Amino acid sequence: GPSDGDTYALVLARQGRLAEARAIRRAPLRHDHHHTRNTGIRAELAALLGRREEAPELIRQLLPVRDQLSGAAYTVFAMRPVAHYLGLLYRLTGNEEAAARSFERAETVARRWGAEHWAAAARDERDR
Repeated sequence: GPSDGDTYALVLARQGRLAEARAIRRAPLRHDHHHTRNTGIRAELAALLGRREEAPELIRQLLPVRDQLSGAAYTVFAMRPVAHYLGLLYRLTGNEEAAARSFERAETVARRWGAEHWAAAARDERDR
């Protein structure tokens, strides 16, 4: 359903099934304890699908929490640092300088949490 649309679309997009991912109906983002998780998913999805028009609003929503892990308020699981998703969005808009700074911040946040795999992912994105 629409509440899980972004998650399902992200799975499809990661598999390269972009047309199917684009066809998934999405619900509006809610500002609740799921917000950073859902906004992070939507940010990665926008980057994978080239939805440049979504980037400015997603950046605006993620900037205040750029030093957090996505989903950390949810307490069930956490995802990559918010700064990683900001890097993807900045790259989508063509701002490589801001993207590099965001990936560097993501690496720092990941290390703070002892998540070397997320730190490595941020370094890989920065060096792309």
